[in-house]
Amino acid sequence: MDTKTPSDAINTMYEIAHKLDANQLAFDGDQALYSQVLQLSKVSKQTKQLSSQFLSKYFKRFPTLQGQALESLIDLIEEDDIPIRINAIKAFPSICRDNPDYIAKLVDILGQLLNTDSPIEYETVKNSLMELYKLDSATTLNSVLLFLESYSSQKDFMLKFLKERMLPLIKVDFGKKTVEEKTFFRERMLKLITATTDKDCDILFELFESFPGTQLKDVVVYLDTILPVFQTQKIADIKKRLYYLIRLMIRKSSKVNEPTNCKIYEYYSKTIFPSFGELDEADKIEFLTLFAQISRICNATDAPALFEIVFNKIMEFIPKPVPADYDFKLNILEALLYSFSYLGAKTPALLRKHCAYITNTGQPSDMAVELVPANFDNFVSRLRSVNEKVGALESKLKKAREVLPKTDPQLATIEKTYITTQNLLTLVRNLSKNPPVLQPSMNLSFSVVKIDKPNKPHKQQQQHVQQQHVQQPRQPPQQKAQVQVAADQQNKGGKAQSDDTKKNRYSPYVPPSMRSGGGARKRQLDEEADDGVVLQLSSNKTKKLSKFKGRGNKNF
Repeated sequence: MDTKTPSDAINTMYEIAHKLDANQLAFDGDQALYSQVLQLSKVSKQTKQLSSQFLSKYFKRFPTLQGQALESLIDLIEEDDIPIRINAIKAFPSICRDNPDYIAKLVDILGQLLNTDSPIEYETVKNSLMELYKLDSATTLNSVLLFLESYSSQKDFMLKFLKERMLPLIKVDFGKKTVEEKTFFRERMLKLITATTDKDCDILFELFESFPGTQLKDVVVYLDTILPVFQTQKIADIKKRLYYLIRLMIRKSSKVNEPTNCKIYEYYSKTIFPSFGELDEADKIEFLTLFAQISRICNATDAPALFEIVFNKIMEFIPKPVPADYDFKLNILEALLYSFSYLGAKTPALLRKHCAYITNTGQPSDMAVELVPANFDNFVSRLRSVNEKVGALESKLKKAREVLPKTDPQLATIEKTYITTQNLLTLVRNLSKNPPVLQPSMNLSFSVVKIDKPNKPHKQQQQHVQQQHVQQPRQPPQQKAQVQVAADQQNKGGKAQSDDTKKNRYSPYVPPSMRSGGGARKRQLDEEADDGVVLQLSSNKTKKLSKFKGRGNKNF
């Protein structure tokens, strides 16, 4: 190869390209020509800048030289000259059009090149990554996730690119993918969420939502897998991810009424509640409000321990006697009393033990617990103190809602607090009865999923009802009086006839204890007839995909 000057080397490269273009079929000397291009790519600045397009253009025709061609391109992207690097970066996607097996390796390299101080190079790298995504979205996304698992120090650059460029396309493209592909990427995302930090997880949460189809059983399996890992970490370091996963469990269990076996209940009883005093006020409220919403489907195994904890928390947040200046934590009390109502339905023996509630489960073990009336009086007296203060607050909030204009910025907070007070008054009223009214159906002020309200009547039905209530024409006073007298006579006649019928009918025998005016059994039945519900009971982490080590920050 005779290349005395840089211009001779460039001329030689163009001659080789002309020969290869003329020979569309494979000839014996073609491989030697392509080997010449590989050698010329190292000769001068001009040949380095030009060689990238020839290396990528004929890459497909020479499988035995593809490894050397790729290494030559990697050498070019490590050059100091920006145009040389940009041409090499632009050549990457064209290599993969007919060779998708190289996508993972090139994503690995391009991901490291995102750490550059050159705006032109940065945009070129992002464009090349998007070209790879358009060629094969699934392989490219999987390679990006593998990069995030492998390069913790450069994760921020890839996450930023993911949010800016790929995420909008992923939301559209992967909604049409197969169930198997969605399941695969959901599992990948959840594993990555586990390995990341709370600081980086927002983008990953958004990415996870791009793959619909998650079911409650999937969330339970993942929680059971991840919670032992979280057990060794501080709650402050994992709380953001934990909030997200519990909310996901709440959303997926909104239409499920069966008890669910999940390690999240054990994690609450053994980790969160014992560390409750170390949490700040906002985290206490968040953990309790989320717990209240999953207490509805708590299993019978975990319910007793959790009920004991919730009961003690209620005693703590409703002191006796209540100081005059005591400020009740409304959201916390709403969460605790709601949890108490659902966990208590699963632990009737503890309801009898701590609160002396009458329970009719038919189980000898439940009925064996002796009722202590003082326990009921103690519990209900605390509820009454809540009822007094919350009732007064509810009246003030109701007046404020009527007075403030709809554009007032404080109205949203007042509305939420008003819902909280109404829920608290309902819970206190239900739990002040004996037997109590448990498992209430209500929209909590902090509900992740709202309960559907009954459908409104159709317009035609409303019109029909309105027509029935149209006022009749006014009658003269004399005619009105005559109609009233006739109506009274008819009512008297009907009543007399009804009394005669009652006298002539056969009356069955009624025992003395059940007759009007006495009988303990009748009084007991009357008490039990009160309104409400009476308790009856491949994606594994691998080695780095390329030898490219990255070059660090550079100023150009």
